[in-house]
Amino acid sequence: EGRALLTATNGLIQGIDLPAFSAQLASLERASDFIKLADNVLQSGNTPYKSIKVPFKVIHGVVQSDKPEISITAATGGLEVNLDLPR
Repeated sequence: EGRALLTATNGLIQGIDLPAFSAQLASLERASDFIKLADNVLQSGNTPYKSIKVPFKVIHGVVQSDKPEISITAATGGLEVNLDLPR
């Protein structure tokens, strides 16, 4: 049982180009254009990030994220992580 904090600053997420994705969203006219755009920019390129902060708590061997924060050039968001270590 316990807590941990994973932090990273001023880095690069490789394999995804979210700034290009964000910049091109406004020009889409059809749903099929979205699929083509996603296919192109979400499988290559890089996304710079300002900060990633992921607090974790561990209870009975289960690791859970606790209000993570991600700040990247194109967006701000979060994620959820659950790891059941005893299994």
